[in-house]
Amino acid sequence: MFEDFEFDLRQKKKEKLYREIPCFNSLLDFTSNDYLSLAQHPQIRSEILSLLKKKVPLSSSGSALLVGKTYFHKEAEKTFKNFIQRPATLSFSSGYQANLGVLPALAKNRVIFSDESNHASLIDGIRLSKRPYHIFQHNDLNHLEDLMKKESKPKLIVTESLFSMSGDFSDLKSLSQLALKYNSLLFVDEAHSTGLFGKNLSGRVSQLKKKDHIITLHTGGKALASSGAFIACSPVIKDYLVNHCRSFIYSTAPSPLLMIQWIATLKILKQEAYRAEILAKKALKTRRDFDLAPTKSPILFISLKTAEKSLKVSQALRKQNYFIPAIRYPTVSKENQGLRLILHFNHTEEQIDLLKKIIKRHTFF
Repeated sequence: MFEDFEFDLRQKKKEKLYREIPCFNSLLDFTSNDYLSLAQHPQIRSEILSLLKKKVPLSSSGSALLVGKTYFHKEAEKTFKNFIQRPATLSFSSGYQANLGVLPALAKNRVIFSDESNHASLIDGIRLSKRPYHIFQHNDLNHLEDLMKKESKPKLIVTESLFSMSGDFSDLKSLSQLALKYNSLLFVDEAHSTGLFGKNLSGRVSQLKKKDHIITLHTGGKALASSGAFIACSPVIKDYLVNHCRSFIYSTAPSPLLMIQWIATLKILKQEAYRAEILAKKALKTRRDFDLAPTKSPILFISLKTAEKSLKVSQALRKQNYFIPAIRYPTVSKENQGLRLILHFNHTEEQIDLLKKIIKRHTFF
């Protein structure tokens, strides 16, 4: 009965692609998305405990369309709207859930154009839409425009703001202009930019002047050290999603507990904006040390080509107290497997320097 599953798992082990869920450990964390080191922030804990005394419900207990919003949902939405400076927002239990529902809803009668390096959740959302789509070469706007010229139907461009694996940025200004030129919607996944870049650290789209045609995703599980997600958009798009986004309509609304964590975290983010500045400087220096593009991106991808070599270097780092799992196919292509280093606000220069020496010792670059 399970022969085909067992065969598949044996093949994964043979190809060095077998995965296991790691146990939480005390190794130096260079892999989680806790960019600003807020996950253990004592003041956020204190704020949450204080808000809990207001008799917050422990669960939403149903879809938002059935049970409505609690006071805490309304407060979180208001707080997030002030943070993001957009006219409308909609909350989801996760970024993946949002992308799976929002993209099929937005894609109605539209042709989709997706960056080839987009996250799995964006790819899955596009596939679920059952709409025609084109994949344009990573950050290649000439290729994108060539593809768009050939389509007369309404369009939807899908990209990330800061790409989660390669660690490079999209050209949002040019993408926005291209979207306006071809009367297209632009969907930007700001998961890895929220809390790090833009006005009030609200993401890179905040730096653009015209945004009515742009829909953005902002997650809590990265720099904001919580979970859940918000979509930011125009009021008409929000109303449309409330009526057509299946992952919103048919899912239990995010817990009020999550909403109070968002409120607490955004308050600290405003008070301690210096964390993002320090991390940006740290990222710029570290990327130069690794001979990577000199940007402020805290995501560094070290290409080691094969799964076997990636695992070998990851294990060597583990022996030196560094937790950096190998990034293997199908998360990345078979030709570009390696290590992804995530810099945090609380990483010291000594920790980063030793990390660089260990990696260079085992990779000869």
